[in-house]
Amino acid sequence: MAPVLIDGHTFVLPHVELSKRPCPKTKAVTGSADGIFLASTPCVSRGPLPSTYDEPTVMWRMRRSDGLSAHAVIGFQGRAAWVIWFLNGQPIGVRDFEDWGSAIQWSDRMQIQNWTVGWRDAPLSTDKEC
Repeated sequence: MAPVLIDGHTFVLPHVELSKRPCPKTKAVTGSADGIFLASTPCVSRGPLPSTYDEPTVMWRMRRSDGLSAHAVIGFQGRAAWVIWFLNGQPIGVRDFEDWGSAIQWSDRMQIQNWTVGWRDAPLSTDKEC
């Protein structure tokens, strides 16, 4: 899969090798008395697939009494990570980290720092209530 470049960061979905063995056709389906059916062994991949969730994630959203909003997004690239922070929906900075733990700690410190100067937590959900 070709890499995608967004804001100077390259994103690549990992290649996962799925079983290429054809699944044999079954003439009759049998199951347990309670109606539970399991995939036949030849059709199931050997071993667990690696975790592939590597989408950028909103870490926090904040608002000020004057209507300003801020939020931080964390993203991963291999073992490395980055944090982008936004003011009123516009990116105003990005910082790269060697590992995701450092990125999360830095994002948390930024949120606490914002709190001390008047910002307050806003809901993470973007869904509007009816």
